Amino acid sequence: MKVRTSLLLLSVAFVTLIVALGLVTFHTSNLINREIRESMVASEIMRHVFELNIVTHEYSAHHEERMRQQWLIKYDSLGKTLKQSREQEIHPEHLSVLESITSNYESLGDFFSRLQANLAKRERLIEENRPEAEINLTLASERRLTAQGLMSSQRIASEAFQLSAVIQRIIARVQQRTNSIFLFSVVGFVVLSFYISLRTIRAVTEPLNELVKGAQIIGKGDLKHRVDVKTKSEIGE
Repeated sequence: MKVRTSLLLLSVAFVTLIVALGLVTFHTSNLINREIRESMVASEIMRHVFELNIVTHEYSAHHEERMRQQWLIKYDSLGKTLKQSREQEIHPEHLSVLESITSNYESLGDFFSRLQANLAKRERLIEENRPEAEINLTLASERRLTAQGLMSSQRIASEAFQLSAVIQRIIARVQQRTNSIFLFSVVGFVVLSFYISLRTIRAVTEPLNELVKGAQIIGKGDLKHRVDVKTKSEIGE
């Protein structure tokens, strides 16, 4: 192998490694940024759920119109966050969790609507002076619906934590994969460089040794000695 060719191969290998590492870094950065965005969405979901839990407890205790309006606002905000997250590019591992969160979100809205209807029914029964037994039935229904709504809300919070944990695992996996690719690339470059350098050194030193030996023989008086350097490098030419 010619010295010029060896140096060219080293240069090509180095440039290839730099380009490959740049592409890997760019791709990894995009993946991590996407996971960070989804992690922020999971945190936003948890925030809305916790606020919704507080308002649900307050509304179930006082049944004030202001609390009802706040609940509707919080519920609508959570719905918008879920809709935005579904419209984004979603990792397959996130999709099932997000679908479960959406299902519980819809159940929570259904429970609240039924709770509203139950409260309106109790007020009507009270206005009509209906028997206390009928009114007590609405109270029992109210407690049941409130408990079911809170359970749905807690499931949403638990699934939001699960979503965040999945995202963190994916980020760690991507980083580990990137580190492995980087390490293997560097090791591969070192091995390739060592091989090419060794071939280059041999291509230079072996012919030089032959020349030195030939010069020594000629120097001792054997003027008919012919130096025969068999190499494909520039020295052989």
